Amino acid sequence: MTTGKPNPFHFSAAESALILLMGLSAAVLNGILSTHVLLGCALTVFTVVIGLGFGLGFSRYSGCSRVRGLTGGLFLCSTLAIASPFVIQLFLGRPLLREDVEDFLEPPVKLNLNQKMVPPDGVSPFDPLPLMDRLDQLVPSDHFRFAVLGDARCSPRVPALCKWLDDQLQPPPDFVLTTGDMVVDGAGSKGPPYWERLALDAGPSMRKRPWWPAIGNHELVGGEVSPSPTWARDPYTMPENQTAGVEMFKRFYGLNADHYSFSFRNATFIFLPWRYPEGETEAWLAMELYKASSENKHIFVINHMPFFTVGIKSDVPNRPTALTKLFSLYGVRAVFSGHDHIYYRTVREEVPYIISAGGGAPIYSGLRAKEALTEDVFYCRTPADWPGGRGNYLLHHGASGRSDRFSRESAQFVCVVEVDGQKVTMRCVTPGGEVLDEMVLAR
Repeated sequence: MTTGKPNPFHFSAAESALILLMGLSAAVLNGILSTHVLLGCALTVFTVVIGLGFGLGFSRYSGCSRVRGLTGGLFLCSTLAIASPFVIQLFLGRPLLREDVEDFLEPPVKLNLNQKMVPPDGVSPFDPLPLMDRLDQLVPSDHFRFAVLGDARCSPRVPALCKWLDDQLQPPPDFVLTTGDMVVDGAGSKGPPYWERLALDAGPSMRKRPWWPAIGNHELVGGEVSPSPTWARDPYTMPENQTAGVEMFKRFYGLNADHYSFSFRNATFIFLPWRYPEGETEAWLAMELYKASSENKHIFVINHMPFFTVGIKSDVPNRPTALTKLFSLYGVRAVFSGHDHIYYRTVREEVPYIISAGGGAPIYSGLRAKEALTEDVFYCRTPADWPGGRGNYLLHHGASGRSDRFSRESAQFVCVVEVDGQKVTMRCVTPGGEVLDEMVLAR
């Protein structure tokens, strides 16, 4: 009679019960502590594999019984299941949110990885200035409209949003302002394919009417610029990527700098660099504000990083700063930002601050909603502790007397501003025709 090696995966009833208990405990704990079904499943598989591997390995090399080894594996598996979300939270510096997982699980953007040029080969820059010259003739009075959107991040929903802007939004905007992060990665070796994707998705719209962009953090990141990447070099902070991102941004839009201003009729538009102006750029901003104010222009400031938010971004100050005091001093009509993927409207020291970041990236949670003023308006993913929350997404209208509105599906949105002489109004609308918010910016 011949005997072979014992099968390591032949388990007794007691061993099988321990493994089953390991899987159930991991599934229950991960289901409670994680924020997304797929994340819970992934963490469950991970913790069970670690626990099972530890139990079998420990029993084999220590000489103890497999029941004792698998009991230790069960303990390790449960500990990992409890700890893993908190480790992720420690890494993020805030609670893990569903949108973090959805960001990670977003389907990959279809890219031409062979593209090395910005703009793409055979494509001229999407320069808004020549189209403004034509608009100057089409709009002879101080009555015009512009749309504000941001954080599209090469979403597959961008083409439909552009078609709605071009063909269905009534009355149509005369030009478009973007609050940054129109691409996923805009620098380094990853930049050119994403800029090509934006050209394909939004290019036809950018040829019909002027699109004036602010630069965001995603325009400044990407793969390594140098051909020899090292783990020690972070593509989000590499000076080479920052420089390359600014250059690609300027080439794509035919601009001379990442911060600039232009005037149209009785309004001036000032675009700020990422993150906030400092030093020379802050002095430049003060001069631009002074000039526009002395000419009695409506002043609109556009940038990526908000000054106030109710979203998830913990580095937004939510308090007056030297820059916000400048905006108040010169009577800025509105400051439009992006970055936190929400809609938010607040008035601080008589200046409206509006986040318009509904261009296509996943909508973020109102993690800082308790910092809002009573009269603020916001649209975001419903915070976990929001009273009466009955849906995934929340529209809150502050002191207006309207009830909170909840919905299961998220919506893209655009702010449309109408200037009619001295009167300025703003409304936030979705492609489905819903008006999320309305406000008179100047009477």
